[in-house]
Amino acid sequence: MPNAQTELFGTSNNEGAVEVTGTNDCNLIVNVISAGTATAFLKVQYNNPSDGLWYDLLPAQDVSIASTGLQINGNIRVAQGAKVFGGVIVRVVGYGGNGIVSPTFGVIELFCTTESTSMPTLYIGLITTTNFQMILDLGFEVCGVVETPSCATIGVPHTYTIAWRAIL
Repeated sequence: MPNAQTELFGTSNNEGAVEVTGTNDCNLIVNVISAGTATAFLKVQYNNPSDGLWYDLLPAQDVSIASTGLQINGNIRVAQGAKVFGGVIVRVVGYGGNGIVSPTFGVIELFCTTESTSMPTLYIGLITTTNFQMILDLGFEVCGVVETPSCATIGVPHTYTIAWRAIL
């Protein structure tokens, strides 16, 4: 592994995309099969669409690959510049090697969770041959849908109009 910052495996073939506008909680998880040097690290970068440059997605949270097994960075806020609607291109880069030791990896995962503090809940009430009751609590704001009241508020019941047809 080179000492200088280098894209994983020296190629752009492993770049991907991620949408992080709805999160601040991401972790880079690396399964290190054979370790690098004590100073070797991996990190995730995103490509800023406005200037085409690469920036750290998780600033100051690089993952040490000096030991084998699952290595995980600490939780930290996602870089504000990466919060672009539609997502950004991402890549994994390594640095801090000695040019001789070649670490190997299993799965490398970027794991992000949303900021939603509650999970959607679906309740199916009484079902008859002519009627049914269904309550869906999304747990977050949903605007622009045919609903009552006009914009959902957490903890306030809402009625959504659903068109359906019974097939006999």
